[in-house]
Amino acid sequence: WNTHQDSQVLTTCTDKQQQQQQTTHTSTTNGEMMVQLWDVTNVHQPIWTTGRMPSSNNTPTIVCDPHDPNRIAIATGCDVIWMDLRCAPTSSNTTTMTLKGCHRYGITDLDANPNRPFVYVTAGQDSLVKFYDIRQLLTKSTSSRDSSSTTTATSCTSALLKIIKGGHTHWVSSVRYNPYHDQLLVTSGTDSLVNLWRMSSISSAPILEMGEEDEELIMPTTSFGTTNDENDYYHHYNKNRSSHQQQVEMPVDTTAPDINVQKYEHQESVYGTTWIDPWCYVSLSYDGHVVLHHVPSKEKYKILL
Repeated sequence: WNTHQDSQVLTTCTDKQQQQQQTTHTSTTNGEMMVQLWDVTNVHQPIWTTGRMPSSNNTPTIVCDPHDPNRIAIATGCDVIWMDLRCAPTSSNTTTMTLKGCHRYGITDLDANPNRPFVYVTAGQDSLVKFYDIRQLLTKSTSSRDSSSTTTATSCTSALLKIIKGGHTHWVSSVRYNPYHDQLLVTSGTDSLVNLWRMSSISSAPILEMGEEDEELIMPTTSFGTTNDENDYYHHYNKNRSSHQQQVEMPVDTTAPDINVQKYEHQESVYGTTWIDPWCYVSLSYDGHVVLHHVPSKEKYKILL
């Protein structure tokens, strides 16, 4: 749904063609997709649509910018594309910014910070969660328009704020900001885990200042970084999964600005999480179980006081 217009909904329309390669026994997907804006009071035709763009095997994710009613973000494949709803339908100027190669194996989910403008978070098939500040992209996009170019493609490293490593051992299926307190973030994955995070250092109201020496490791199985070394980490983590799992229950420094506050394990893969109020969230697993979670009282007081 368009968060700024209750009667409007955004959809993606894909047209994929599967081709089997007999020699290598692999399949490749070549397809296109369009993003369309519909008014539920008049569903005969969309009120806004993009031109055709390449699509991937991953299901696209659309997020409306909570601070700009004219900007939407679309995660497709390994990239994030920002579009301007003020552009004429099917205009080639619709795409304003593109962030390339956000995740090695593809993006599974996308969300925007509700309190801090220009900050987005992505979840990926590489078991990582990444945070981006797109202000640098906006500056480059403005410069490009001045030189008669309407689309800016940028490497993800230029806008990267932070990476969560070690919270999940397989795909991170969903990521959701708390809609009221952007210090809190919940992630779920196909490893059956649901994680509640406190990401104070990059929130709109940090609990405390974090020095450079505090950015490397927060808990024995979870680290946060600002470098693009996730590929080496991913393979190293899988090789040493058994040793990491033995350390899951080790104590955590609760005074750190960024920590894993709470962890819950379903019996099956978890495919969805969402917040239902400022202090409660739910998770849905493959076996149909829905679990209600509460933010610990100690964490509430740290945010409110």
